[in-house]
Amino acid sequence: MDCRTIMPARKVPHILKLSVKEQKEFFNSFDVVMCDCDGVMWMIASPLPRTGEAVNALKAAGKQVLFVTNNSMRSDDDYVHKFVGIGVKDFQKVSHTLFRLLVCDIVSYYNANFKHVPWVKK
Repeated sequence: MDCRTIMPARKVPHILKLSVKEQKEFFNSFDVVMCDCDGVMWMIASPLPRTGEAVNALKAAGKQVLFVTNNSMRSDDDYVHKFVGIGVKDFQKVSHTLFRLLVCDIVSYYNANFKHVPWVKK
């Protein structure tokens, strides 16, 4: 299929409109949850309600929960503090749970024809 072909949108039902059986089937269909941080776990400095509780419930159900961010202003210690502050259990003890997205930066460098970006070759 040509990547320029526009696929028609498929209407996906809201999870709360599914039966309990369908909700369980959906929940059991994945092992990993990737979650953005800013705007999903918190808004600027304020945590969104029950986000820590939701992460803990996913982990207790055997799901691996990973966090992604494109915010390069916060240090890893800042993220540990934020996640512990919203009640995420054992965040500081788990390695490789926070991923910083560099794809946008790499594409921007590439498109701007930067000559000295070591990880991009034209």
